[in-house]
Amino acid sequence: MHFDEAASVDPPRARTFAALVGALTRAEHARALGGGVSADLLPRLPDPDSEVTRGQRALWILTADGSFGDDAREHLLLSTLRGWSVEEVRSSLVVEWSVTGPATQGRGARASRSGGSTNATPRREAASALTRLHERITRITALGGEDSTADALSPDQASSDFLRDSLRLLVEEGSPEEAPLLAEANRLRAVIENSGREGVLPAWGDEVGTVGSLLQRDLTREDAPPHRRTFSLVLLRSGVLEAAEGLANQAGGALSEETEVRLHGVAVRVTSSGADRQQVEEARRRLRQRTVPDGGHRRLLWGAAATTGALLLLSLLSGNGLLWALTAVGAAVAGYAFLVSRREAEEAETVLRHQSRTLDRQVDTAVDDWRRTRAEAEEHAVTARRDLEAIRSLLDP
Repeated sequence: MHFDEAASVDPPRARTFAALVGALTRAEHARALGGGVSADLLPRLPDPDSEVTRGQRALWILTADGSFGDDAREHLLLSTLRGWSVEEVRSSLVVEWSVTGPATQGRGARASRSGGSTNATPRREAASALTRLHERITRITALGGEDSTADALSPDQASSDFLRDSLRLLVEEGSPEEAPLLAEANRLRAVIENSGREGVLPAWGDEVGTVGSLLQRDLTREDAPPHRRTFSLVLLRSGVLEAAEGLANQAGGALSEETEVRLHGVAVRVTSSGADRQQVEEARRRLRQRTVPDGGHRRLLWGAAATTGALLLLSLLSGNGLLWALTAVGAAVAGYAFLVSRREAEEAETVLRHQSRTLDRQVDTAVDDWRRTRAEAEEHAVTARRDLEAIRSLLDP
């Protein structure tokens, strides 16, 4: 059928066909069609929660990429913003950019050597995520200054594949009279190809996603065409700003004035000015209790001394040789117990001094760690405020 006849039968499909063919042959052909094609077929994007069809997505891609010219791109952008403003539609939050990831390794990423519990890690991760967001937005906004040659405005490979599939499905769908018959033929073909099982083949009128999800995909894909990313950024401005403000709030939230570290079973409160001395001394007392010898040899010493004294008295009174021998054995046992008990006491004192010095070092480390954590938290808050202001300037120049 001649194109003019097709246009008279089904103008929207005929004009969509011409737009897709023009874009897939040479960019100049699509630009020669002018903004009228885009404005008539896709006056504006629906609200973010609405599904779009394959045909709408194809026209959206071509318009956002600038294939139909700057006027068509600007018209779709402004008409969508006006429509969303009238309907009081707010763009969705850019989820991928609002989630914190592992913090950048460095001074701020060191683990606490004291083992103290802090809530500084989420702030550090939020500050790092906000810095990455600032860098991403800076790169995207800088893309607007790239050249607008035909090659630069050509669809990327993934988009070209989508557009070719869309064009093929548009042609295969046929006229309104033919569409039901062709759809049934395609269904039967799918059954045959799937060994008798029902299958669903893609169609021209299929829904391919919501406006919000597709905008986010275009924005966050690093390999997406530059003009499409800037197009998406404008429409998702409030969602991007919401993500940035959320990260800034996390990074700049008030940090507790104190933390605690467990030392020898005692929870010791730590502030920037130092540790709670009473709790430290309680930890030292428990340490002392655990290092005191069990007293077995000391009990043996007192038992042997008492027995030896009694035997000595009996030996003096009776002059019995056996009692004198037993007295000598008791004295030897008492001497051995005394030497062992004294050595245990000296060893326990040495261990206590060593562990007490270790306790003091642990307390000093905990205080130093907490001071550094609070200083780093303030640095993260300052950085987050600076990044947020920079993002606001980029989004609202």
